[in-house]
Amino acid sequence: DQYIGDGALACFGVLSGAADAAGRAVACARELVEELDGRPLEEGGQPIHLRIGLHTGSVIAGNLGGDKRFQFTVIGDTVNVASRLEALSGSMGVRIVVSEPTLNEAVAVRGSAMADDFEWLGPVDLRGRDMPITVAVLR
Repeated sequence: DQYIGDGALACFGVLSGAADAAGRAVACARELVEELDGRPLEEGGQPIHLRIGLHTGSVIAGNLGGDKRFQFTVIGDTVNVASRLEALSGSMGVRIVVSEPTLNEAVAVRGSAMADDFEWLGPVDLRGRDMPITVAVLR
């Protein structure tokens, strides 16, 4: 969807409504970690340390902005939770933090191998949320 500083926001199934959006998101995150984590972008450069937060839910999608800046984007609680999970991955020193609904949906569509190497942590508190959210991590 967009680049944010040295990060990116990626969305799966927003326009297509694909039934396998969570599975594709988890698979993409795992591939990014396998291919890029700890490697420099260029010869002699600093290594990349990935931090990924994954969450599933409804979003408001569309063209937002005004005369000076206009872009397609997504907004809503789902986006905020994903952002908080990404921040949590950094503070915990893990590569991926995924919400329970997202990992469960990925497993339901793609099979139990989607959860391989993930460790369930249980409920965590996120800023701006009244209720804790159960997460799993990939170290």
